[in-house]
Amino acid sequence: MSLPQATGITRSNRRGVLFAPMNVPSAAYSRPGFRLTPSITISLGALTANLFVSPRDSHYYVGRLLRSLVRPAGIYPQYQSETHHTSYDPIYTQARWLHHDNLAGWERQEQQQYSQRLNNVQLRPAKTYTQEQARVARLPEPQRRHGRDGQPLAAVVRQPTKAIRFERTTPAPSAW
Repeated sequence: MSLPQATGITRSNRRGVLFAPMNVPSAAYSRPGFRLTPSITISLGALTANLFVSPRDSHYYVGRLLRSLVRPAGIYPQYQSETHHTSYDPIYTQARWLHHDNLAGWERQEQQQYSQRLNNVQLRPAKTYTQEQARVARLPEPQRRHGRDGQPLAAVVRQPTKAIRFERTTPAPSAW
């Protein structure tokens, strides 16, 4: 989850909320009436900055992937999307379109940010939300607000934005 906010997709902020992955034991979700209530969100800037593509599988991967692990598996940093395959990557295509006025500079910045994360463990995404909170706490005060790549849904709901409307719903009765 860490690293400075990327210059990724800005218009996608209107598309919804991305939640952090969770590890849920099978014993929990196999119980009747189990409800999953995600509570930690991921910024789209963090997503696109840490996005990898696998043209062979037509999949995206997000996170702390390292060059030595991903290249043999056919997984590449998103900025190498067009270099290593000819399949269509809509996220990268939109990002390129958004930065068409300075495409060479934007592509160079994407490559530099990836190289920095590759060479500096501190710039890679945190493994847990607790680690992300500790990273943000170490930032100078002015950078804390914009240095968050993950935050609780309650904080996102309180933000004064009109791009996404949240409303509380009542859970549907269990079919069990």
